Formats: sequence, structure tokens, C-alpha cells
Amino acid sequence: MLLNNKIDQIGLYAQDQIKLDRWTLSLTGRQDFVNTELESLAFYPKPGTYRRSDAATTGRVGLNYLFDFGLSPYANYSTSFVPNANASRNGQAFKPTTGEGWEAGVKFQPVGTNLMLTAAYFDIKQNDVLTSDPVDFLFSVQTDAVRSRGVELEARGNITRELEIIAGYTHTDAKITASAVGAQGKYVNGVPIDQASLWAKYTWFDGPLAGLGLGAGVRYAGESYGDLYNTFVLPDYTLFDASVSYDFAYTRPDLKGWSAQVTAKNLTNRYYVASCLTGLAYCGLGTARTVLGTLKYSLN
Repeated sequence: MLLNNKIDQIGLYAQDQIKLDRWTLSLTGRQDFVNTELESLAFYPKPGTYRRSDAATTGRVGLNYLFDFGLSPYANYSTSFVPNANASRNGQAFKPTTGEGWEAGVKFQPVGTNLMLTAAYFDIKQNDVLTSDPVDFLFSVQTDAVRSRGVELEARGNITRELEIIAGYTHTDAKITASAVGAQGKYVNGVPIDQASLWAKYTWFDGPLAGLGLGAGVRYAGESYGDLYNTFVLPDYTLFDASVSYDFAYTRPDLKGWSAQVTAKNLTNRYYVASCLTGLAYCGLGTARTVLGTLKYSLN
């Protein structure tokens, strides 16, 4: 348990992009300096202030080629560094989570459209990842290493002037490759193996309904494991969303820039378990039906 937790971080960042004919090379570098300070309660493990300092150099390199007909193969490699707040139940400040990964795929934008189709394969390795403590769910432990591999598919843009879509599918194989608490070889808890979504919106630009937009979508999350040792499975679930929007400029030109929207998430008020900590006794339910209305003014 903690009374106070403080993280001070300074980062230096540089980026360059080089284009040669149809090739584009992107280079990114970052240097981070982090100081972590936390104050512990008397019984975990003893009163006092605990400090640690960390520094890391990370970066990214990416390369892609653009064909005349809109196809662009690409590949990139990157490293990461993320400081962690809080501490273990033994009062030890957590080390930053570090990682490296690569991704390769293709992007395709048919000439004359804004529709983008993407297919990619990724492979990410992370060290010192936080997960729920199997002894006391109020705390976390640092798993030694996690590896996530998978495929992502996405389509985003307009099919016609009026019809816009966003569709995606992800298959993720996320496993613990090394563990200080005997969980190596297990799936990372709370990460669905399969996820998919589809959103479509139709907007009228002409006629008596000009300015009106209707949207509908569906989100699917596949099965995931509920605890560190994969002793039980969280069932899959499907959620439905919808929206109605209106651009007032189509009714009154002097109201140009004003628009309103009502969005409903989990439209059917589906009851589902979103995640668990260390067992069935400590699970959290997913968000119930949520309806949000907004009124927006844009200068553009």
C-alpha cells in the first residue's frame, strides 16, 4: 500500500524522414531519464521512501515502397521504454517495462479514393510486464517476459460519398515466455485471442434529409483467460453501438460549424465480464448501456 507515488520523466526526441524515388525511410530516436519516488505504509514492508532512477535509449526505423496503383508494402522495427508506478507488496519499486518489436504488411489505397486497406503481421517482446499478484490482488508482480504475435486487418474510408466504414480484425497470441512466479507458457490474462469490429455511417448531402447521419456498429471480443495461470476462461461477447448526427448548416447557413450527435454504446445493455484480477471473486463487469449527446462548433 502506498501513501504517495511520483514519477518525473524527461525525454529527448528526434525524427527524420528520407524519400528517394518511391522509397520512404523513417528514423526516430528517443532518450529518456526517469526518477521514481514512492512512500510506503508501515506494514508494507516498512515505513519510508523508496527511490529509483532509470534511463533508456529507444528508437524506430521504418521503410515502405509506393506503387503507382496505390499498393505500399512496409516494414518497421522499434524499441520501447515505459516507466511503472507503484510497487510490489514487498515495497520494491517496479522497473520500467522495456520491449522490442517488428511489423510487416501492406497498405492499399485505390487510386481516386480515400479507402485504405491494411494487412499486417506483428511480433512484440516485452520485459518486466506488470500483472496481478496471485497472492494479493491489491498489488502487482513483474512478469519477466511476454511475447505477442498476431495479424491485423483493417479497412477504413468511404465506399461511396455517403457511406463510410471502419472494419477491423485482430488475432493475438500473447504468452508469458518467462516468469518469476511460474506462469511461463501461459496466455496473458485479459487479452482476447480474437477481436473484430465493424462500423458504418451513412450521411445525406442532398435532398430533404441533407445533413443527417446515421451510424451503426458491432464489436466482438473473443475468449480470454481470467487469471495468471489460465485456470478459467472469460466468455466472448458482442456489443452493438449506434449514433445519430446532424449538421445544422444544411438547415440554416448562418449556423455553419454547428453540429449535434447522440451516441449509444452497448445498445442492448449486454451483461458481460470485462476482466478479472486473480480469480472469479475479483472480476469487473463491462460498461453498461451508455448514451452521450454532444453539441459541437467547428471553425473549419
